[in-house]
Amino acid sequence: MMRGYSGSSGTLRVYDRDLLALGNDSASDLDDIIAFMRKRPEVDGSRIVVAGENLGGWNSLALGARHPAGVKGVVS
Repeated sequence: MMRGYSGSSGTLRVYDRDLLALGNDSASDLDDIIAFMRKRPEVDGSRIVVAGENLGGWNSLALGARHPAGVKGVVS
């Protein structure tokens, strides 16, 4: 869930149609989430798939464009 959207914590950022900036900021958030999840013992951090729909799909693609280590797939 994007920051500030649908009751999530944080502040909803307004990008005025700058989808590249939105994707890059969201990809940074996804990087942080992946780093957090890799610390969990039940998560195999070498086999991660990121998926999203609608705007989440765009954000997933933005993350995939960075070729993050351990991410084996991106689904939009």
